[in-house]
Amino acid sequence: MSEIKRIKFILPDENRFCANFSTFETKGLRLSHLGLLIIGEMLRKEKGCSVEVFDEKIKPVSMADLEGADLVGISIQTIAAVRGYQLAEWIKNQLKIPVVLGGVHATLNTNEALRHADYVVRNEGEYTFLELVEALENNILPDDIAGLSFKHGGEIYHNPQRPFITDLDMLPFPNWKLIKGIF
Repeated sequence: MSEIKRIKFILPDENRFCANFSTFETKGLRLSHLGLLIIGEMLRKEKGCSVEVFDEKIKPVSMADLEGADLVGISIQTIAAVRGYQLAEWIKNQLKIPVVLGGVHATLNTNEALRHADYVVRNEGEYTFLELVEALENNILPDDIAGLSFKHGGEIYHNPQRPFITDLDMLPFPNWKLIKGIF
């Protein structure tokens, strides 16, 4: 693979689009998924990538939205796993774009998730995703990337766990402008 400059992230909605302007709701506050906004900002700052995030509770994703992407990441909660898997299959088979699954459901059901995607990022994905992009750009087998599961030659590989991030101040602030349709 060559340079990876256009990355699209999707937070699927179990109902595709419900016109509820939020993913997670806390008393008096509605927020989109922060992990994708942090990873996206890291990719922008450290790799110069163009990043877009599609939160399907805000704006449904279409094939046209994803065309031209070099890599697509989908974060799935269990309630939206079926939709996430449908999107992953569609992107891999129709658009021929590599797909990375992450999120709680993919972490807890890694082998299931690998049936639908090329890679699964387990637990926190901030550094794992960046290292995966580096490996793909350099045509290196990602067998030493902590927190990553993948298929190679028909075999499934689960790399060792990545330690949890203990210094959150090292991470950039979530970039809300990455979400399509939020402003």
